[in-house]
Amino acid sequence: MRFDLSRLLLMLSLLLSSAFTAGAQVFLGDDDDDTDPPAAVILDDFFGDDADDKLTKVEPDTAAVKLIPDTLVIDTTIDVSDLMLPKWFIATPIVFTNFVRIDSVAPFSRTFSDNPALQWVDRGMRARQHLQETRQRYFVHYLDQLKYNLADLPDPPKQYVAYADPEHAKIVVEEVTVSPAPGDTDLKVDTRRKHWIESFNGTAQFAQAYNSSNWYQGGNSNVNLRIAGIYNINLNTAYHPNLLFNNTIQYRLSINSAPNDTVRSYNISEDLFQVNSTFGLKAFKSWYYTITLLAKTQFLQNFPANSNTVKSAFLAPGELNLGLGMTYSHTNPKKTFTLNFSMAPLSYNLKSCLSQRVSEVSLGIKEGHKTVSQYGSNMEVKFTWNIAYNIVYNSRFYVFSDYSYLQGDWENTINFSFNRYISTQIICNMRYDSSRKSDTAWKCWQMKEMLTFGFAYTFATV
Repeated sequence: MRFDLSRLLLMLSLLLSSAFTAGAQVFLGDDDDDTDPPAAVILDDFFGDDADDKLTKVEPDTAAVKLIPDTLVIDTTIDVSDLMLPKWFIATPIVFTNFVRIDSVAPFSRTFSDNPALQWVDRGMRARQHLQETRQRYFVHYLDQLKYNLADLPDPPKQYVAYADPEHAKIVVEEVTVSPAPGDTDLKVDTRRKHWIESFNGTAQFAQAYNSSNWYQGGNSNVNLRIAGIYNINLNTAYHPNLLFNNTIQYRLSINSAPNDTVRSYNISEDLFQVNSTFGLKAFKSWYYTITLLAKTQFLQNFPANSNTVKSAFLAPGELNLGLGMTYSHTNPKKTFTLNFSMAPLSYNLKSCLSQRVSEVSLGIKEGHKTVSQYGSNMEVKFTWNIAYNIVYNSRFYVFSDYSYLQGDWENTINFSFNRYISTQIICNMRYDSSRKSDTAWKCWQMKEMLTFGFAYTFATV
């Protein structure tokens, strides 16, 4: 007979399976059992007089089958460590995991492929099937060794983790929970496509100062409150790579106490409702042919100090701008920097003054008119930079010109988040309007700066 290395390796693996019987009996103390070990029975069939690779099917021991109960009761008087077997054995420790009646199992198939080139696969699969038979027959013949049932085993001991909570200056001890396996939970995962990506950021921040009436340096007590909300809804470019549709709705209101105002006790320093929308078709790479829209106004009436003259009101002023041009949109791979640059060589701007209590001349509109139409060009640059995990810098620069006058806004906000709900902001906004000159040193320039601290809330769909 020619030497076959694969056959020799298979014989050695089966000899190891046979050797477990004597070792198991000595280790488990079953020397008085006269029953032939199941591995020996199978080996006798495997190494018969027949020289080919066919294996003789081993008929199940029906007498032993009758001894198999539907459940195996745990014996708490035996330590699991006493059932430990060598690592090469079938299982350590011997714990009942499932129950299958042998007489209901179809005979093991000895041939997995008819391709001669895959004979080595057949030999490996036959060896694995043989090991499974040996394990199952061992459970049948040595039922008294199965002292533990996996379904009745006690829960594993709980584990705990401790960590420092600097916010409350204490040590927190929490139980380590194990997530349920897939299929063991009723949690439903929404796998539908999200064509729109939404996000919202809301803040309510304030600043306060108190001075007693006899404070040696003087000064006035004051309270400042700022409420802001920004809602974004954008078309998901992952499913629509050739379209760009971004929409932003925001509202900002800032109120501060006015101790020097003899008419009212408060003053509105900011009241802005603004809508921005950009729709475009992809031209090449990150460039799009776009139509841009900007609309803004305020909701509340605003008065100068110590006066009942209305300085501004709803739709006084009100602005609407439409532009046709191109937009460049870019986000870096780490998604820490986002840039949007839009330029519209063709732009239409409508300015209104629909309140009879507001002077239209002060808003750059001819006397006796409620609106003015302007044609020109506009440009807008917006970017967001995540400087750190809790520091975000947002900036927006916008400029419009009808070639006879220039109007521009530059808004800058740095947000420091202490946690999910507490943040502080540094805000600096500048504005240039050549149609509204003042007698101060600022001329056509305007500036507003704020430092606020307070509550913040953010949510997003991704």
